[in-house]
Amino acid sequence: MEFTLRNHSQRTHMSRLPMYATTDNSTVFHLVIRNGEYTVCGLRIPRLRSGQALHLVKETVGSQSLCKHCERISKSEDAES
Repeated sequence: MEFTLRNHSQRTHMSRLPMYATTDNSTVFHLVIRNGEYTVCGLRIPRLRSGQALHLVKETVGSQSLCKHCERISKSEDAES
C-alpha cells in the first residue's frame, strides 16, 4: 500500500506497514488508518497504551478474527478503486 505525503511543494511516496488495533483479551482485531489514530470502522485509538483500551499492534494472534465492519468497509473501498 502506498500513500503520498505533501511537504510544502515536495511530494514523497512511502509504503505503509500494516498495523492493527486490539485489546489484550479481545478475539477481534481492527485495521488501522489515519496515522494510527483510527480504525477503518471508525474507532479512535488512544495514545496511551492500556491492556483494556484499544492499542496498536504489528501482528495479530492466530485466534483473533478481523472486525466484520473493518472487513466490509475495506472490501468496499478496494472495489471502488
